[in-house]
Amino acid sequence: MVMRKRFSNAKHSIPALMMKTFSFLLAISLIFPFSIAVFSADDVANYVRKSDYLDVVISPDGNTLATRVRKGEASYIVFIDRSTLKSIGAVKSSEGDLIYDYHWVNNERIVYRLGEKSPGSDNPSLTGKMFAINIDGSKRKQLFLGLDQSVSTTNSVRLNSAKSYKKLAGTPKFLSRTDNDKKIVVGFYPWSRSGNIYYDDRSRAPELAILNTYNAKYSLVETIPYPGARLFPDQSGLVKILSYKKDDVNRLLIRSNKESEWQDLDLDAYSGSLSVSKVSKDGKFAYLWATERQGVTVLLSVNLEDKSTETIFKRDGHDLDNWIEDPISYKPAVGVFEPKSAEYQYTQEPLAKQHAMLARAFKGKRVEIDNASDDGRFLLLFVESDTNPGDYYIFDTVAKKADFLFSAMSWIDPQQMQAKEYRQFTMRDGTQISGYLTRAKGKEKAPLVVIPHGGPHSVREYWDFDPQSQLLASRGYHVLQVNFRGSDGFGSEHRTAGYGQWGKLMVHDIVDATRALNKETLLDADGNNCIWGSSYGAFAALAAAAEATELFKCAVGFAGVFDLKLLEEEEAGTVNESYFDKVLATDSEGWWQQAPVLRAAQIKAKVFLVHGDDDHVASIEHSERMRAALNMAGNQPKWLELDRAGHGIYDDEDRIAYYRAVLEFLDKNLQ
Repeated sequence: MVMRKRFSNAKHSIPALMMKTFSFLLAISLIFPFSIAVFSADDVANYVRKSDYLDVVISPDGNTLATRVRKGEASYIVFIDRSTLKSIGAVKSSEGDLIYDYHWVNNERIVYRLGEKSPGSDNPSLTGKMFAINIDGSKRKQLFLGLDQSVSTTNSVRLNSAKSYKKLAGTPKFLSRTDNDKKIVVGFYPWSRSGNIYYDDRSRAPELAILNTYNAKYSLVETIPYPGARLFPDQSGLVKILSYKKDDVNRLLIRSNKESEWQDLDLDAYSGSLSVSKVSKDGKFAYLWATERQGVTVLLSVNLEDKSTETIFKRDGHDLDNWIEDPISYKPAVGVFEPKSAEYQYTQEPLAKQHAMLARAFKGKRVEIDNASDDGRFLLLFVESDTNPGDYYIFDTVAKKADFLFSAMSWIDPQQMQAKEYRQFTMRDGTQISGYLTRAKGKEKAPLVVIPHGGPHSVREYWDFDPQSQLLASRGYHVLQVNFRGSDGFGSEHRTAGYGQWGKLMVHDIVDATRALNKETLLDADGNNCIWGSSYGAFAALAAAAEATELFKCAVGFAGVFDLKLLEEEEAGTVNESYFDKVLATDSEGWWQQAPVLRAAQIKAKVFLVHGDDDHVASIEHSERMRAALNMAGNQPKWLELDRAGHGIYDDEDRIAYYRAVLEFLDKNLQ
């Protein structure tokens, strides 16, 4: 894997109160060497391969950093001394395993879970294995045995006594540290079994336990009688609030102590749209994502004793995107909204002043505080923008100094990237929607590629670094991304307007925004457009090509959901069934006729279909049916079948091959 560290002042220039430190590359090379490369805008791999650094977490005392690092097929946790920024140890995943996540237990010890490549997804799946280890590599202990995907129930493992044992078939989850620095609070989610296969469908009652990370002693606190419940304990292991899903609605239950009965938390103004985010350190308050009826998503504080509520962060017309807690009180300090780019609201917590200062120092960028030392002195920052995939800093709140650690994608040069412009468009019914335009590099006029997002209802377009858009811009294409109705982020009315409208209103918005840009002088020719999407985005791409035959010369669909009747059959009896009934409005007559597979005869654009053999979200049969329908209509599509991909592409090699094939298709069809 190619790594590069730039020493230019331009990328990391910030006010004088900050100071940069660049010694990490040398330190990390003591564990495994990286080659040094110069960024090449012509290399597809530079845009689409995954980042080296997945996350960074600071130890409770602030003296040590831990970061997950990817190198080839292996993953590592690397430990770095904060004062010197030199590596002091590392943990490497075993062959076939990937380090899924990790947490500090105390200043010398972490716990981590393992995952493995999932054949049906571009993300690893949990194996149920959990380990603990000291940062110097000593006292390694397996806490949960777990199962590989290839292991059947015939390969059983004898469990130890009830007071000290290792779980086999289930998913452990770190919930919190405790006052005892050897122990943590965990939730354990037993897997279901069908024949010789275990699977994690969260249909069984979870356990809450205190786990000694040195000897694996598992002390059951209680079994929670709500399958799949998300638990939010304090450091003693007491859970006063939980959430679980029933009939596709998140239900919240609260109690005052372990002996009390669970009671529904009924907040009528937010009915059906509540989810717990955090609990305060003193256990007295819970902080909830809450969507007002036909309104916006806000942060709501709930007093767990008297059920009184207070809205902490709210902005008219826009959902709360994220919030940052104070590291000492765990109370909300910063609310993050994104109407165009990042905007902030602040409370009176001490961290709020620190963040406001940092936002001024890193003006024009999004400033996230990922985590902090227990005393709040050292903050781990992640700073990103539309042209920068993100840099990590450690900020000393006493010395008022920020040390640069490393970049998430060190080979990307922000100075060679294109800005993401905020745009507004008026739809045919007079509604205003927004989106982003990334201009072709070095060209005033160029062809246009429209990229509708997937999801579609829990997703939106952001002012962020988008590798796909940057790749296209580097190849001489303008790129349009639209927050069509149905998208998240702009209130429930905007989101629910897309229900039952997958091939109608949502596609109309994409078409209308594209037509608006075609009336401007930035295109090299009217109608010189292509549309390229994945999952629902592929649905939208083919549906838009069917609706506006004069507008699109070509369309690309990856992992597409093209047949709504097939989707209904695939989701019948699954946990997603009620969700799709709602968002597709399947009780409406003719809803399934919106599907692109039934509109193939209307599509005049050249089509490229790509699908993974192991897609467990949208089976390859969707694309096979779409191909057959296009062939019958006399419009033979280009076809690419990926035998190692699912509903995404995990391997860098396959991802690079896919993007090269699409670029070749675009170059051929957009002149």
